[in-house]
Amino acid sequence: MHNYCSKKFSSASKPRPHHIWQDGDIAFLKTCNAFSPRDYNELIASGYLHEKATCHPVIILKAHSGGAIITPISAFSSGADNNFLPPWQQFYHRHKSLDDFRAFIGTARPDNKHAFLHLADPKMKMPKPRASWVYLRNFWAVPNSVLGWFNKAPSLLQVSKDSLAQVRQDINQKYGSQLRDALDRLGAFPTAAPTSAPAPNYPHPESYAAPVMTISSQQATGKVFMTYSKVVSGTSGAVITQ
Repeated sequence: MHNYCSKKFSSASKPRPHHIWQDGDIAFLKTCNAFSPRDYNELIASGYLHEKATCHPVIILKAHSGGAIITPISAFSSGADNNFLPPWQQFYHRHKSLDDFRAFIGTARPDNKHAFLHLADPKMKMPKPRASWVYLRNFWAVPNSVLGWFNKAPSLLQVSKDSLAQVRQDINQKYGSQLRDALDRLGAFPTAAPTSAPAPNYPHPESYAAPVMTISSQQATGKVFMTYSKVVSGTSGAVITQ
């Protein structure tokens, strides 16, 4: 993966309080060098999270008080120097599944089978509009402590509710077992105080509401109880319900 890290990486993950991550937000997965020893051991040293996935913007697929299920947005080494060569045409990524790539509007798709991903507001722009891909196989449950503000955009970016729902549905259809494992891992995170994510320059659009994957906790014990069923729309999906 081609990431967004630089000598100024610390500014991309600098905590700014007063915002709680919501489904569809685009956060920043800090460089693993900025992880606490505990987070590094549990995520990187354990082999659960690949080091190359860090230092990327990530979509919050499912937010929870203690963490989130995230999927990275990557340029996959595509840029002006190689005429924005898509990853499936690069030697290093040649074995990746074409059907697992999802592209934001303005970025090349392997075919027209899947719709472009969109941001929640037309005024929002991806920092790399010609090289912003999601790879469905890559998703993990991580604690809030490794998430920070993605400062390559002027304000908080969000994925549209339709695009978010489609990505989650596709992940569930292709990688349902791994998704259930991630949801179980997410539920095991201790309930925490609001994460030190940044306050956006504007509120979430009133129309923004992710309809899939809701979570409830039992206040008396702090435990999270999970069941899996169909989403309200009638399509199959992994849902956390009361």
